[in-house]
Amino acid sequence: MKAFFEFLYLAFWIAPKVFWFSLKEEKKVRSIFYKNPAFKEVDLFFRKTYRFKNPYKISRAYQQEKEPDSLHVYGETPLTVFHEMFERGALKESDSFCDLGCGRGRGAFFASYFWKCQSFAIDQIPFFIEQGKKISDCFPKSHFLLHEINDFDLSLGTFFYFYSLCLKEEDLQKVLFH
Repeated sequence: MKAFFEFLYLAFWIAPKVFWFSLKEEKKVRSIFYKNPAFKEVDLFFRKTYRFKNPYKISRAYQQEKEPDSLHVYGETPLTVFHEMFERGALKESDSFCDLGCGRGRGAFFASYFWKCQSFAIDQIPFFIEQGKKISDCFPKSHFLLHEINDFDLSLGTFFYFYSLCLKEEDLQKVLFH
């Protein structure tokens, strides 16, 4: 019975809130960043690439093979959050932005396009990196690397983004103290 109520809670309370947040977020992205026709074209191509490939399902399938206990470790950071972070952090063209655990890599594309800096998108899921490399032809300063986060050479970067809430404590320790 508890599982049934959890399902109802997720389906009718959480899911609609996430759906509306996502709609509002994409509306902001279109109104702010799609004024630039080149970015609009590339971002629409990016979104089209993933139209029938749900990144949450891709991540879950990968995690299921690797570590069945960690099926829900994927999340995406909105572009408006990256935008605010880059402004507050004063990201410059001379910087190298590193997105550790990039997922689809939309933030790395965004950094290389609007801030004209090198960007390194690092993830352990081969599908995300393969797709990112295909799209990165439009972003010559974007680099997609298939790595575990704790195996990446941090000396390549000057500006880092690492969203770690989905990690287990021992995995976080590996990343922070390697």
